[in-house]
Amino acid sequence: MKLINIVYSFFLLLLLSSCSYKNRDVLFRSATPPPLNNISPLYVVNDQGINDKGHIISLDDILTVTNLQNPDLISGKITGTASPVTQERTYRVEADGSVRLPVLGKVKLVGLSILDAERALDSLYHREFLKDPIIDISVVNLNVTILGEVAQPGTYLLQKEKTSLVEILGQAGGINARANKGSVKIVRKTGDPGNPEIIYVDLKSISSITNPKLNLRKNDLIYVEPRTSARIGDRLTAISPIIQSGLLVLNTALIILTLSR
Repeated sequence: MKLINIVYSFFLLLLLSSCSYKNRDVLFRSATPPPLNNISPLYVVNDQGINDKGHIISLDDILTVTNLQNPDLISGKITGTASPVTQERTYRVEADGSVRLPVLGKVKLVGLSILDAERALDSLYHREFLKDPIIDISVVNLNVTILGEVAQPGTYLLQKEKTSLVEILGQAGGINARANKGSVKIVRKTGDPGNPEIIYVDLKSISSITNPKLNLRKNDLIYVEPRTSARIGDRLTAISPIIQSGLLVLNTALIILTLSR
């Protein structure tokens, strides 16, 4: 009877261990996974459409604003211990949607595309201060996060407004041998924090790679899922110490049972 109890406890431990490991990646699961019979290389949950205007200025964006005709007039100079060095100043979009700019003071830019904001500042600086300004705006905190089966997971800066998924995966060193090329997920923020847009991508399809939907946006979370065989291997590795311990206990119990006869 004792031996039966030991065997029962052993298999219960295996079951609990398997369930615990299975729950590790629950963060990256969607309540609405793509249908199994979906043949499209791109499947979107809570589709917000395609933003053809590029990045829309939002709260907490950090901007550089430069007059290409004469960069010193807006970006300014910082005098160091050696010699004056031209350095771009940055301007944060504040809670009221405005930025504080030289000469102009507070200007509301939130909700505008980069191009529309440049045009607005061109007009304002021309009227107030500069003869023929050419205003250039850059957002310096356009970051995305890459997790999962890539060579170098982490947070990456988008060097340009329209940076594709393939380009940023290249910056991360590419996907590794464990990756499931047919299942890459992008989690994108929307106006409803609890209901993000989720994009499932099949990297094996050329049409999905060139889709404008995959031009990344600020704070996108990219998750490259592992292949099923890699998941199984991880689970076996995770429960291997428990299996070994269980076998040791079982072997000991059998020895005791044999000697007691």
